[in-house]
Amino acid sequence: MKKELPDVKIILTRSTDKFVSLQARTKLANTKHADLFVSIHCNASKSKKAKGTEVYFLSTAKTTEARAVESLENSVVFKYEGGEKALKNYDNLAFILMDMAQNEQLEESSQLAMILQKTISKKCGNNSRGVKQAGFFVLRGAYMPSVLIETGFISNPKEEKNLNNKYYQSRMANSIVEGIKNFKYIYDGFFK
Repeated sequence: MKKELPDVKIILTRSTDKFVSLQARTKLANTKHADLFVSIHCNASKSKKAKGTEVYFLSTAKTTEARAVESLENSVVFKYEGGEKALKNYDNLAFILMDMAQNEQLEESSQLAMILQKTISKKCGNNSRGVKQAGFFVLRGAYMPSVLIETGFISNPKEEKNLNNKYYQSRMANSIVEGIKNFKYIYDGFFK
């Protein structure tokens, strides 16, 4: 028998197309005492053939490809948050200590990533590129299980068309919600 999901409060980092610093995103999640942090993105590649969904959790990147995605995602700090000076903020002692504290959430983040990847792949019928790990700045500092979802490649014409399609967007959103529900059922005592 499936349990009903209790009321869930969703907090968006923004409701308009404006940039919010990566630190501000996790700070909001921590301030609001969020149970999960899910960062949703579109991927890009020099190859127009690259396709599929990936879900990342915070850890050291294990592959060249994961390091490339990490570098691309983290480049927003340099571009939009103040260049070299802003990059140094992500490498200071406070962030090193935060990373150590986040190790407590690693197993749950890994499980959440696996559940989300499986659910998204099944419900959206797209290519699963798997669960990966990388040192995304947007996940640093979140004191709860956290993942970054790459919903597809905007550099792939077919996937770009899907990502712009309201029906597909709805399927993707519903699959993310279902994945979170599945995670909750497994970690029943986890949510407050």
